[in-house]
Amino acid sequence: MLNMLNNIDLSQSFNIAIMGRANTGKSSLMNALLQLSRRQALQVSKVGIQTHLTKDFVIQKFFNDDVYLIDTPPIHDEYFENHKIINIINDIDLVILVIDGYPVYGHKYIFQKLSIYKSNVFVVLNGMDKWDNCFSDWINYTVSQWANYLNVDQIYLTCTRGYNPTENSPQIDIRGVDLLRQDINNFINAKNREKQTNILEQLAIKVKTNNNNKEILISKSIKKEGKPSDFELALESCQEIAIKSYNINLKYSQELANILASFKNNINKKNYSNSNHKHREIKKLFNYITQLIDNILTQDLQQLNESLAIKKTHLQDYSIALFGRTRAGKSTIREALTNGDGSTIGKGGQRTTRDVQEYRWNHLRLIDTPGIDAYEGEEDTEKANKSINEADMVLFLTSDDSVQPSEFEQMGRLSHIEKPFIVLLNVKGKLENETQIKRFLAKPEKTFDEERLSGHHNHIKTYVKQHLTIEEVTIIDIHARAGFLSNQSEYQEYKTELWQLSKLDKVYSIIAEDVYKNGNERRASTFFEGTKVLINDIRKQLDFIEKNIADKINFFQSKEQEIKRIFFQQINDSKRDVDNEIKQLFRRFKQEILVFIDDSLGNQNAEKILKKIEKEFSAKLNKSIKILFEKYGKELKAKFIEFEREYKYDTEHIEFYYQFENFYKAGFGDFVKNLGLLFSGIGAVAFVAANWWNPAGWVVVAGWVTTGVSIVAGLFSGGLKHQDKKEFQQKKDKLKNDLIQDIDRQQINLIGDIHKKIETQFKDIEQDILSSFSLSRQELYSINNELLTIKVRIKDIFNRLETDKYLILQQSAKKNI
Repeated sequence: MLNMLNNIDLSQSFNIAIMGRANTGKSSLMNALLQLSRRQALQVSKVGIQTHLTKDFVIQKFFNDDVYLIDTPPIHDEYFENHKIINIINDIDLVILVIDGYPVYGHKYIFQKLSIYKSNVFVVLNGMDKWDNCFSDWINYTVSQWANYLNVDQIYLTCTRGYNPTENSPQIDIRGVDLLRQDINNFINAKNREKQTNILEQLAIKVKTNNNNKEILISKSIKKEGKPSDFELALESCQEIAIKSYNINLKYSQELANILASFKNNINKKNYSNSNHKHREIKKLFNYITQLIDNILTQDLQQLNESLAIKKTHLQDYSIALFGRTRAGKSTIREALTNGDGSTIGKGGQRTTRDVQEYRWNHLRLIDTPGIDAYEGEEDTEKANKSINEADMVLFLTSDDSVQPSEFEQMGRLSHIEKPFIVLLNVKGKLENETQIKRFLAKPEKTFDEERLSGHHNHIKTYVKQHLTIEEVTIIDIHARAGFLSNQSEYQEYKTELWQLSKLDKVYSIIAEDVYKNGNERRASTFFEGTKVLINDIRKQLDFIEKNIADKINFFQSKEQEIKRIFFQQINDSKRDVDNEIKQLFRRFKQEILVFIDDSLGNQNAEKILKKIEKEFSAKLNKSIKILFEKYGKELKAKFIEFEREYKYDTEHIEFYYQFENFYKAGFGDFVKNLGLLFSGIGAVAFVAANWWNPAGWVVVAGWVTTGVSIVAGLFSGGLKHQDKKEFQQKKDKLKNDLIQDIDRQQINLIGDIHKKIETQFKDIEQDILSSFSLSRQELYSINNELLTIKVRIKDIFNRLETDKYLILQQSAKKNI
């Protein structure tokens, strides 16, 4: 006989649902489990090759009157939560998921969704007869594939052939069904034993705690003879701590502002004193730091002062921020706690709470934030962060219909939460009419199924640890809808039971207990931690600047070393080149002198010939030295053009920190332009125009040689011309040797003088260039020293904050003893 669902109260029975996609044999499996004949099966349900025949629930008693077997409509590819099974999901104790064929995503989708709601799922691969004509291991391979695909340990193999009226052979084949039926029976018996054990334990605990609860309620919740409760006294103590914390943090905020303003003034003074510096990057650096400090003063510290001003208006409040995704039930909780009429509760998926709202709950201030999954940019994020900053405790609401990692990931993107963090798991059982309410009140354990909810708890702990880096989290199961309905006039007869089962009192008790034990610490942290977060942010900004400056100092030092290498190489190359050229000129000059002595000594035209030799040598020497220094100028200029090119590349690709990129790129560009002007001034033309090598002074060698030869010529042209030829030749040879030795000494002296001139001139140019780098480094060191001083003073404020917080808490503890 067919029984429809609306005639049965499932809250009082053990219920097994057979679920799956269309045409998997769900109805056939149900008939086989019930051990019906083929004719009886046709009376219970229609089965066949036409899919989607089961359009509503079909329910039959199974084993005994307290167990129901339910055949459900097929699940298509539609949104799972729209399926009819959702209406009774909380009353289902065991799910049999029927699959067939080879692994496909449709089956996996159903299994994953079921796992969210139910931890007890038997997976049945129906139609094992399809593999009868295959290799013997093929079905085992298929089962293994399914087990890996669904990540389950066991899959039942069944055959339900014979229950399909279109089959040619009416013979019934129900292999595997008996094993499945036996395991279902064992599961039911185990659950019944567990239930009986729990009932006995709860009775024992209830008897033991009833007497203790009286004393706890009297001491911490109920006023004695008009005196305030301990909880109210704890809140008064929290208010005193808040007042002291506010005054201390306001003082440190002003001190921070003074320190940074003084630093800004010092930078401005340095900037003014160096305003005529020929390189502009240092001035730009000073301007940038000044702007950065302005931003800290006008933005960061201003935000701190605004935050303190808001907290000042709530010095008497212990504040709790409530976060959660859209449709989790935040509005329902607000309606429950404020005796609302339900008008603000969302009707679907819309974002009901669009702005931060506040309401009071038994001496507590609740800050209700917009749905965290519906944030629409920086404005919503800023609102959320401000709520965290104002709060002494954070509650995060999720629901058992869809615990998603994304909601915790979104929460993790907000400010790091250094406050007590409690997760409320809203169990969303159907409570739409009086019948459903009665079922809920009769069997609340069905809704608060510990085994099912424990799976959600494990997921929540994992997500909280992963995205919020909180190792241990308190999770409280609540029923927001029950709390709301307890205030509605039409359900007044269930008021007390509904409120108790909402478990919102448990939330309040945990909060009150935390206030009683840790309230002073929480209130102080709300003020002190906010200031410390700001200080750490300022310190990070200054750290970035300091590291940036260190990088730039290292950059300048590396370029200085590169410039020194350029000049060192140029000086050595020039000296070697001078040696070769001068020696070659003197070698030819000595040859000409020797030929002159041999050919013209004693000739009356000797002096005229010698002057010609001297003039030609002087001209060659002057021209060669001029060419040499033109060459050195060109070489040096070429090297610095390449240096300039590399310099520009380095300034484009050097790693910059914070927001220095634009400033330094522009500053280095200006510096390179200045270098370019300087290098153009030391080019070949400048070397020639300066004439600093003084060739006229160096060609005196030729004059000295000429003078010596003239004297000899005069002697030989007179008194010696009738002497013996042998003696004449000897004197002539001696004259040659003496002249060659003197010319060699003059050559050495000349090369030495030119070396000195090269080294002196290049060193002067090198020093002129390096002075720019040195001055830049000195200015950077000056900024860095200022930063180090500021950082030490700010660190001192941070340490004093810690000390002052400890002292006011110690004083409060002594007062309350």
